Amino acid sequence: MIKYTPTLTKGEYLKLSFFKELTKDDMVNTINKIKNELTTKKIDSLLKESKKYKNLNDAKDEVDALTKERKREEGKLDTKNKALNKIGNDKAKENNRIKNVVPIQEKLCKNASDLLNAENEKDKTEKEYNATEKEYNDVWKRTDCPAITDFVECFITCKGSILEEKKAYFDNSTSSPLEKIYNDDCHPVEQRAIKDYFIAKYTALRDDKPFKKLMADVVNIKVCLYCNINYTYAVDDGVSKRLLYQLDHFHSKDTYPWLALSFWNLIPSCSTCNASYKLTRALKIHPYANEISAPFSYKLNGVLNKEENIDVLFESKITDEQEDITTLGLVERYNKHKNVVVEFLEKKQKYADTQIEELLDFGEEKKLFENETEIKQLVFGYVPKDEFHNNSLAKFRYDILKELGIIT
Repeated sequence: MIKYTPTLTKGEYLKLSFFKELTKDDMVNTINKIKNELTTKKIDSLLKESKKYKNLNDAKDEVDALTKERKREEGKLDTKNKALNKIGNDKAKENNRIKNVVPIQEKLCKNASDLLNAENEKDKTEKEYNATEKEYNDVWKRTDCPAITDFVECFITCKGSILEEKKAYFDNSTSSPLEKIYNDDCHPVEQRAIKDYFIAKYTALRDDKPFKKLMADVVNIKVCLYCNINYTYAVDDGVSKRLLYQLDHFHSKDTYPWLALSFWNLIPSCSTCNASYKLTRALKIHPYANEISAPFSYKLNGVLNKEENIDVLFESKITDEQEDITTLGLVERYNKHKNVVVEFLEKKQKYADTQIEELLDFGEEKKLFENETEIKQLVFGYVPKDEFHNNSLAKFRYDILKELGIIT
């Protein structure tokens, strides 16, 4: 929601000792190791599935026994039917006999159906096992991925303004250097191995102390960029920097594992936005490149300036903005801060233009204030736009004050 551009050079990020190990050979070797593990697990699973069909003969024996029993019962039933033609008063007894035959027939049908399904499933499993073994052996012949060589240049260090262009490599595979990574030419086990590799590397990077220090120094923000409500900052405990925020992957690392390590894809955010609202859903407005331009406003339902009479509004005519507002639950969350609107309405009554002018005259005489803006910032507690990322509710306060005509 709040635009902020960190000051980071390519060299600063790559100076981290972590990236010295992030070589092409490391990627290829580790990905192949993961592929081997996934292959083994898959084949073991298929073998386990095939073993459960060893009792087919037992099922056949049971069906045969039930078939014989049914024939015996049908023979008895036929005899009884003939007798019924002569003895009408035995009809009630015969109905009971028929009821005893029905469950046997139903059980027989079920066992026959289960047997047929089991036989079909066994054939299917055996074919899958044979095909998978050959297919996975073919995957082993592909020890390289076409884009690994250019990975660092393309994804880790690209600037925020280029990130969307790099992401397009995945969304438009027909015209990109990564066309063989996530399309039909790449076996699912290879895709999984690539994904597991980069997610594991991100986990290691997240716990890297030099990385935490760099993030604390370069990403110099104090409030969540998504909501501008909760504080997100780093503290020094005397041993290392402690990041009191979560790093959200703007583009999901599950969908775009190549971007898991990209600095420009890691957005410092509060746990409420990241873990309670956004989750794995995609946002449209990247805070390093743009911001939600729609202003906050309010509606007063009644005469008295009380919280229960106020609705905070936050709507945009731009589809992408409105979708992000909804995803992050900003309307309901900001309606928990109606007290700010009440505060401004009360202060507007107390500090009319004449009072502001008197304070300015007094301040100039005492050299306390340079202009009217300084007085309003002090009285109403707002900050300019370039300080939104360091102050909670900054955009909200700014927009409401503009709607009230207090600032322009």
